Amino acid sequence: MIDGESSSPVTLKFGVPQGSVLGPLLYTIYTLPLGDLLRQYGISYHLYADDTQLYLAFDPSASDSYKTCINSLEKCVETVKSWMTRSKLKLNGEKTEIVVIASPYFQNLIDSSVFKIDDTAVVPVVAARNIGIIFDNTMSMSNQISSICKSVHFHLRNISKIRKQITYDACEKLIHALITSRIDCGNACLYDIAEYQLNRLQMLIHIAARILVRCDYNTSITSVLKNLHWLPVVERIKYKILLLTFKSQNGLAPCYLAELLHPRVSERSMRSIAQLHQPRTRTKYGDRSFSVSAPFLWNALPIPIRLLDTLPAFKRAIKTWLFNKAYSKCTL
Repeated sequence: MIDGESSSPVTLKFGVPQGSVLGPLLYTIYTLPLGDLLRQYGISYHLYADDTQLYLAFDPSASDSYKTCINSLEKCVETVKSWMTRSKLKLNGEKTEIVVIASPYFQNLIDSSVFKIDDTAVVPVVAARNIGIIFDNTMSMSNQISSICKSVHFHLRNISKIRKQITYDACEKLIHALITSRIDCGNACLYDIAEYQLNRLQMLIHIAARILVRCDYNTSITSVLKNLHWLPVVERIKYKILLLTFKSQNGLAPCYLAELLHPRVSERSMRSIAQLHQPRTRTKYGDRSFSVSAPFLWNALPIPIRLLDTLPAFKRAIKTWLFNKAYSKCTL
């Protein structure tokens, strides 16, 4: 409708108008059987709008384990494709990607078998984007870090060019909107990665702080960050994980995260109050997982913080605690 004049009505036999209010709800209902099909093959999955990710674990040291996973995926996708055809949907094999995640050592032991959708061969890629986060096949997150650095450097150069013409408050808003938001987006995936990779992100924080306060390179950057009340990158990652942990325990996070956390059986020690069970792992990959990192960071919190029951109070408490730990040795 434009200026009170409506176009002629058209009967819609299939689908819903793009941008309609009911579109997301009706699409979710329409694709609900997809989850049942995937569960029949014992495949883990995540659904986000029209984006579907399938997950299967295998033993890289076993010769047939990888091939078994590929065969299961091919059968599952074939079933899904048949259902989509009957439901007047299309599975685009050319846009399908597969990533085989393993350590650099086991990458050399994995068979190079390809995944097929009809006649389309899907060759494993080195890295793939998953809802804004780039996962590489060794989970080093180097591609994600490089992507962040490229984007942030572009905006830092532009902000630095106009810094003299804008106020402090305006510059601070620009930095939080264009710089720190990108550094913090999905940063829980960066927990315990290589230190030199995190230093690349920390350097971006340093540059942004110097642009904001307009100080030279002889000024102590630690003092500047402390005055700005900005957490270092490592603490920002811990903050995000602890926040997700609190939400998971209080019904504010997706159920697939809450299911990964379990209370620790009470012991005589008072330190066990409100603690979480930390699973044992044998690899660094396991230590970086949410089911292990979350209990590890949570159990290290002081008891009064673990017992908080409101989100605003918890946010203030953990930021203050992380801030004091990060800058406890800094003198202004």
